[in-house]
Amino acid sequence: LSEDAMNMHRLIMAEGSRAPRISELFMEAAVDRIHDQLASFFRAESASRRLHVPAGEEGWLAWRFLGAVKGHPHMRAMMNLPPLTEGERLRHVRGCAQDLVRAYGA
Repeated sequence: LSEDAMNMHRLIMAEGSRAPRISELFMEAAVDRIHDQLASFFRAESASRRLHVPAGEEGWLAWRFLGAVKGHPHMRAMMNLPPLTEGERLRHVRGCAQDLVRAYGA
């Protein structure tokens, strides 16, 4: 949600239709890397029985969790609305994590 990150995101969104490779590179270099790390984390947590994620569903869960965490704060930032406070962002992320644990916790 930093100003630099938001400016980069806006640029990619604006130029992606004219230069699709920009979007592909961003997905590969940033988004897919974060997704893959989170899916691996969910796989490891399932193997250790701290989470119960069905085998093969770790990647889908990673996308859903990333979408939930990014959702509201990122949408406000993209529309240049006042950002959530640090406390509100923390509450949002904790709520997303609690939802995940309720759904997949051991």
